[in-house]
Amino acid sequence: MASPARRATAVTAGLLSIGQVLSRLQPDFPQLTSSKLRFLEVQGIVAPQRTASGYRKFSDDDLERLRFALTLQRDHYMPLNVIREHLEQLDAGEEPQTPIAPPSIHPTEVRYDRKELLAASGAAPQLLNDAISTGVIEAG
Repeated sequence: MASPARRATAVTAGLLSIGQVLSRLQPDFPQLTSSKLRFLEVQGIVAPQRTASGYRKFSDDDLERLRFALTLQRDHYMPLNVIREHLEQLDAGEEPQTPIAPPSIHPTEVRYDRKELLAASGAAPQLLNDAISTGVIEAG
């Protein structure tokens, strides 16, 4: 019969420590800390397994849930309660009722010709010339 220590090792084999999770997620989320990971656990975003001594062990699924939640927070300003509900719906096999997210902070390129830009802005032609010459607006 295997000892309790050996059984615990077998159960947690292939799982990640909190430090390993941080090292995998910090390139995309540089502000992420172990405190934030513990907070996300308390908020029900992720439920890592525990070793016999109480250490958290994260699965690949936990890692993807964290990446998903952190991305929704960063890129769409979604609050954790909405993210948690979304994850619960996914876990239940339902199609999530995704709320309309605010626009992303990542700018999208919009192109106007000179006539469209003057009409849309109501600016005088000289103001447009000045904005282009100073580099405020890139001429295309």
